[in-house]
Amino acid sequence: MYLAGASAALSGGPLVGGVLIATLGWRWIFFINVPVAIVGVYLTVRWASETTRSPGRGVDLPGQLTAILALTSLATAIIEGGSSGFGDPLVLAGFGVAAIAGAAFLLVERASVSPMLPLVLFRSRRFSSAAAIGLLINVVFYGMIFILSLLFQDEQRRSPLETGLALVPIMLAITASNLGAGRVMRRFGPAKVIAAGALLLSLACAGLLGTGAHTSYMAIVIQLAGIGFGGGLIVPVVTSEMLGSTEHSRSGVAAGTLNTLRQTGSSIGVALFGSLIAGGFTGGLRSVLLICIAVSLTLGALTMLMEKRPSGAPT
Repeated sequence: MYLAGASAALSGGPLVGGVLIATLGWRWIFFINVPVAIVGVYLTVRWASETTRSPGRGVDLPGQLTAILALTSLATAIIEGGSSGFGDPLVLAGFGVAAIAGAAFLLVERASVSPMLPLVLFRSRRFSSAAAIGLLINVVFYGMIFILSLLFQDEQRRSPLETGLALVPIMLAITASNLGAGRVMRRFGPAKVIAAGALLLSLACAGLLGTGAHTSYMAIVIQLAGIGFGGGLIVPVVTSEMLGSTEHSRSGVAAGTLNTLRQTGSSIGVALFGSLIAGGFTGGLRSVLLICIAVSLTLGALTMLMEKRPSGAPT
């Protein structure tokens, strides 16, 4: 239920944003966060309970700083590569900094007594494959949301409100598949559900290969629903697999790792896809879709790395 609500809220963002822009103006996309934050504070104070403190754990400041530097440098280099070219010295320097900072992060986490991300978790194939799938699904899904928004507004000249309404099939499909994913997983197993979602996602992206400025909306509405349904099947199963691959005491770390990797994937997807269309939308869109197809098929292949659970094990 939580994932369905979160996915509906995220994919429904363009619709809410379109309504605000059409009625109150674009500045209200920032003001709307104020009442949301107030409600969040109230619900936290009213219902959330304090977790038990771990006296032996502290703040892993070196790990946080190296992780921030690595991700910031990577995203910046990808974005600038679209406009300046990936052979530009500054872009190459950005990738270099990202690589060095990423290596430093791994060294820091390995040596830390209280690491932000215990690397021992990745010894589990189930944990590692779920982590990779969580990263890659967001590269495709949120990268596509970004590109489709540009398609509807910049190429097809739709208003922000019309663009938000055009993306409603994704929101409805991802909510429906999120709600049904648990039942389907219990019947067919996580690997088959992820593979099915990945196949559906790849077919939906393949169906958009001929899309352009003059493509009618009815010609792509099924593909939009396919993107939402395929992505909605994968995320709850990946979450279950990642949390189930660790002992209960580390479930918070596992959840935090998955959320971090998914948000990293979102940043990479938006940055990479945005850079690809910088030289021309039509050619860039084709490259984006081909990447999405390849990544989606990779998601299906990664399910083969998942360790089989004992029969009757909880999900």
